[in-house]
Amino acid sequence: MLYFGMRSSQEYSERQFVLPPLPPLGTFDARLESEDGGIQALFFREGQAMEMPISVSSTSYPITVEYCTVDRYTFEVFDQTGRLLISRKESETKDVCHITDPAIKRLVIRAIPAERTPAEYALYQNHPNPFNPTSTLKYAVPTESRISLRVYNLLGQIVATLADEVEQAGYRSVEWNASSFSSGIYFYRLDATSIGNPSKTFTQVRKMMLIK
Repeated sequence: MLYFGMRSSQEYSERQFVLPPLPPLGTFDARLESEDGGIQALFFREGQAMEMPISVSSTSYPITVEYCTVDRYTFEVFDQTGRLLISRKESETKDVCHITDPAIKRLVIRAIPAERTPAEYALYQNHPNPFNPTSTLKYAVPTESRISLRVYNLLGQIVATLADEVEQAGYRSVEWNASSFSSGIYFYRLDATSIGNPSKTFTQVRKMMLIK
């Protein structure tokens, strides 16, 4: 069991939670990466973003990763290639991820402080980019809006619709799985229209590259 927690008024040292040396190769083990071979607990201050790399090994699969979020934080879990495995905001208190691929030897958990309502619309660069076969697209919505997020090929044809609905204000992320598409350049476009003020619209296009 690995522990992550807010640092309280009573200060703890991560050195109090150092794990024993690594077991023989293949034996189940999960530990936070550190210079001295791994620790079991990590504490961080409220409002501080943190990235926590974890080494994992096992002779049997699946490996189950279970976590609960901390108030006012979003947690994201990536594998060693940068592929997003799970992402949950503070309102969703628990999630489980089953790792079935023995090639996954490293996880990175990112704890991100909840952001305030965006001041304006925005479409961010996808991550990772280039990618294979999945990538995460993020955007910001400052007020309740009709949202359309679509992916286009070089011919201008729509190949995927990732969002097409009314959404509340906030920061959003959508994963695109391009496993059935060929390598090449694709474009993604965000169109937004404010529900309260239909004259307020937003459109932005960004480019991404799929490499297989």
